[in-house]
Amino acid sequence: MRVEDLLAGEREKVETALHRLFSPAGQWPDRFWRAMEYAVFAGGKRIRPVLARTAHRAAGGEPDEIIEAACGLELIHTYSLVHDDLPAIDDDVLRRGQPTVHVAFDEATAILVGDALLTEGLLLLARYPEGESWATRRADAVAMVAEAISVRGMVGGQVEDIEATGPLEEDAELEENSEEETEQLRARISCPVLLVRGTESWASDPEQDGRIAPFQDARVVNVDGAGHWVHHDQLTTFLTMTRNFLE
Repeated sequence: MRVEDLLAGEREKVETALHRLFSPAGQWPDRFWRAMEYAVFAGGKRIRPVLARTAHRAAGGEPDEIIEAACGLELIHTYSLVHDDLPAIDDDVLRRGQPTVHVAFDEATAILVGDALLTEGLLLLARYPEGESWATRRADAVAMVAEAISVRGMVGGQVEDIEATGPLEEDAELEENSEEETEQLRARISCPVLLVRGTESWASDPEQDGRIAPFQDARVVNVDGAGHWVHHDQLTTFLTMTRNFLE
């Protein structure tokens, strides 16, 4: 199977799961759920859930086990885009060629849509995969992702963007931003890999600890400042092809 076909299939599975998990039909308040649906299904490339499923598979897990958790990552990502587009932050009126949420609806709705998507995303991570055997790993995954998007991660980076005035202190600024971006991507990879631990297949395979090590120590660099990543572990080639294909 070609890599392009594999990635297209993964993206389709994620899209189907998102529609299953996130249907506004019959939900209240109706207009607000339609606004959330508008944000989630605005043509996203689903890079994060595809990457999560790929990392889970590479670590010895079954990707379908974490499809809901992977969708949680996508909802959290969408929340960040909705808030980034707000007039008080980036003031963008278009996202993927369509009016942004605050333009299509209104600013107050967009703020609450972002709040709701963050909450719904963390809820999926906290709830799935279901079962007592997953409980500790679910909690660890929520903590890992929350740390990555907290003031010590993504939100801190957004604050720096807002406060940045005048020329950048390039070396210090870029190094700090790279570290924040690294932690976010590390969470996307480590979270699904972490969920493999404790499974029956893990316990029966003494080589699994060796397989997970590269993911735990994963590091990435932004090679040109335009979102093109080089990932320093065994997924380097695959991740590069994934990103190039989905962009």
